[in-house]
Amino acid sequence: MGRLEEAAKAARQLNNASLQQPGSQASRVPGVAAASSTQLAGSPYQCAPAPAKPSLFVLGTHGGAGETSIAKLNPSWAEANHQWPSEPANVLLVARTSATGLEQTHQHIARWASGALPHINIVGLVLINDSHRKMPKPLAALKKLVEAGAPKVWHIGWSDAWRMNDYSQNPSGIDRLLKDLLRS
Repeated sequence: MGRLEEAAKAARQLNNASLQQPGSQASRVPGVAAASSTQLAGSPYQCAPAPAKPSLFVLGTHGGAGETSIAKLNPSWAEANHQWPSEPANVLLVARTSATGLEQTHQHIARWASGALPHINIVGLVLINDSHRKMPKPLAALKKLVEAGAPKVWHIGWSDAWRMNDYSQNPSGIDRLLKDLLRS
């Protein structure tokens, strides 16, 4: 077995062990169906236990959206594990500004707007830049369409520090997000 296969096997074993432990992330978030957890001991993404009744669920509309990073900003917020809460809840959608991120977010907002989720209150949408470069025109048009469906939109700039799991410096837009959400 090569080193890559050994590393993958070890990661699966750690992941399976974390799912079997009482109090793992999958069992800590009330109102959210259990999902697989990739939190490993010592990981920068290891979070404190979610509050019994989170004030806000942070729902990443796609993998890599930034759900974990945004949820870590306040101890009363909880990750939704990319799933709609099953109980009445305030939800903050999070997405990257990539084509996939914007398309998935458009689908999430359309489902909510259709009335299919009457127990969900979307407080807003956080769009995290997927690059430090200027957004291509087709993406900018899609972004504008997605933003029109959200009750409030916050823009978070690209962050090389966050990309390297360095949360000591916040990218642009985080202070405004926190100010607005902690005030309400």
